[in-house]
Amino acid sequence: MARNRIVMGECDVTRRTAGFTGAADPDRKRWLSDVTHLAQAGGFGWALWEINSREMGINEVDDKDRVDRDVVAALAMSD
Repeated sequence: MARNRIVMGECDVTRRTAGFTGAADPDRKRWLSDVTHLAQAGGFGWALWEINSREMGINEVDDKDRVDRDVVAALAMSD
């Protein structure tokens, strides 16, 4: 099967915030960057588990309608 037909799903990571025991922001952003860039470099598609949630979203913790620009910059979306 061709690699471009495979999607790595659910490659997100829980953030550390009130009520959640997850990764600190710098570690979370590094994980997201590493996983998405490696997937893309290998010819695989990728998908995050959630887009706008307190646990794993790419939104700001205090505003689900505003994206966290640092998280978006970490993702392999502009290469």
